[in-house]
Amino acid sequence: MLFNYFVAFLALLFAILPNWIHEIFGELTTAEQIVFHILSGISGLEGSDNTIEVSFVLYVLLLPLCLVIAFAFIFKIYRFPRLKALLQKLHLQHILLYLSQSKIFCAFILILSLAYCGKSLHIKAYLSSFKGPDTFSELYVPPNSLKLNETGNQKNLILIYFESLEDGLGNAKIFGSNLIQDIDALPGKNFINTGGAPGSGWSIAGMIASQCSIPLKVSMGTPIYAAATYLPGVTCLGDVLADRGYAQYFLVGPDLKFTGMDKYYRSHGFQYLFGRDQWKEAGTDKSLFVGWGGGLHDDALLDEAEKIVAKNVALNRPYNLTLMTTDTHAPDGFPSPNCSSEEKKSGFQGAFQCSSRVVANFIKELESKKLLKNTVIVIMGDHHFMANPHYAHLYFPPPRNIYFKIYDPQEQRLPGRKRVTHYDLAPTILDSLGILRDGKGEFGLGVSVYSDMGDKEFSTFIDQFSDPGIMKHSITYDRFWLPKSAQSLTNQHQK
Repeated sequence: MLFNYFVAFLALLFAILPNWIHEIFGELTTAEQIVFHILSGISGLEGSDNTIEVSFVLYVLLLPLCLVIAFAFIFKIYRFPRLKALLQKLHLQHILLYLSQSKIFCAFILILSLAYCGKSLHIKAYLSSFKGPDTFSELYVPPNSLKLNETGNQKNLILIYFESLEDGLGNAKIFGSNLIQDIDALPGKNFINTGGAPGSGWSIAGMIASQCSIPLKVSMGTPIYAAATYLPGVTCLGDVLADRGYAQYFLVGPDLKFTGMDKYYRSHGFQYLFGRDQWKEAGTDKSLFVGWGGGLHDDALLDEAEKIVAKNVALNRPYNLTLMTTDTHAPDGFPSPNCSSEEKKSGFQGAFQCSSRVVANFIKELESKKLLKNTVIVIMGDHHFMANPHYAHLYFPPPRNIYFKIYDPQEQRLPGRKRVTHYDLAPTILDSLGILRDGKGEFGLGVSVYSDMGDKEFSTFIDQFSDPGIMKHSITYDRFWLPKSAQSLTNQHQK
């Protein structure tokens, strides 16, 4: 009897799990993302908003448990004379007895539940990624094979990852007004992001895809949190800038440990990392830590960012300031107390309106203080807004494009195309900084927007790395989890 109840609990859990995942993380959630967070374990969830954990316990664990207990209670009391007579009259007595005692039936329901879960979360597509040709190795252009200038133009870089920022948020027909009007009004060139590159669908994946020009691929053997380093064998934007003497900062409001951001940035040339704990140690006002994950809101984060920009300008040294906002995190946003009362009660729409204004004011303030001389600014969404199926249908109709804007007043060249992907950010920045001068503008899986590749040729290029084959098992990619020194030894051994 207890075995049947346990199987019933599992069946309910796996039936509910996909719905919970899509409700919390959006309908575009991939199996790759799920495996990543499973491998991350508890350490990788440090700094996340605790409402996610509470929701998981209540909806995925306790709800199935309560349903099984309710069924067990009904089975216990169904023998009461009056209830038994009623069940006999409704011809339910034998059905109830069969459901509670048949192991075959319970096993069948569990199999159906697992099949539904697997289909909803695209598990089959993930498992198929371990077979087939190594497309990644064919398309990947190793940075060490490129002609990189030793110094470049020594421009500064401000790279803003705006949480869940999509072009569609500017659609006044859907939302009644342009929710990101303030960012749209900033100077710069807007590009059409082709909907997000493969392996870039969540924050750390979006950052890796745009800085290393590779997808974030994980498997059950990937040592995400077992080691102190994060993809140490791949050359990323931060590595190149570190070799050229840049002071590099990464700023975020919540805990740096969330999804291993601290390990990734320390592994790739960033000397200064600031998250919730570092802000507290620096004496930041305790009342400000009420944002997503108990961290700083976007306005407080950007106040700190302005101080860092001013400091580096005074020191007259090239810098890379990379930061990530969080107030627009799904499902409903976390508007700052300084947002308007209307914005604070308008869910994610109000959060985007407020954060858009905050980011725009940050750029305007730096400009007014003449702190943006010789500086490239990039504002981009880290990934799509993680809208649940209802929100997605109502507010985010296809095609969905991630926001992507570049401002470089010193750049005289015109972009060769209108379209980009996450992979193109690193080569575009390196090209703009005068570091990437190989003619083709290639770096990893990306191509600079200042290359000679036009939209037509780029469409063919997109078809190559958007194919599911790019996420299949790759020997080249596996080596990225090894230090460069270990890769050299491996190559010598293979020879």
